[in-house]
Amino acid sequence: MRMMVMMMIIMITVVMMMIIMITVVMMMMMMMMIDDDDNDDDNDDDDEENENVDDNDDDDDHDDDNDNGKY
Repeated sequence: MRMMVMMMIIMITVVMMMIIMITVVMMMMMMMMIDDDDNDDDNDDDDEENENVDDNDDDDDHDDDNDNGKY
């Protein structure tokens, strides 16, 4: 009986530690996501500008492809 009680106590403590660790990790992930979202908003503006330039380059490439097709 004592072994069973000790095992139950150990298992309960292990489960509680796992729950605490999971909650801490989730909180850290949420904080990282919030920080990343703030940074992504700033980076998205730069990315959008770069994407627009890339899109224009792609359009030029497509035009060249069409011109080559016409020739």
